[in-house]
Amino acid sequence: MKVLQLAASPFFPSKDKVIMLSNATIFISDNGILATVVSCTLVRHHQKEGSADLDSDLF
Repeated sequence: MKVLQLAASPFFPSKDKVIMLSNATIFISDNGILATVVSCTLVRHHQKEGSADLDSDLF
């Protein structure tokens, strides 16, 4: 149930409703990788800029 809730959450936007566990795990995996890459890129950017509003040690 939690996997389906996560797949249906705003964190993983989709135009199609995810109702099967097998689809949800695939969907989270693909988008999870994308989210991780984007997050790491943003953290690196803020570290280079010396931004004080991001605690990269906690990331």
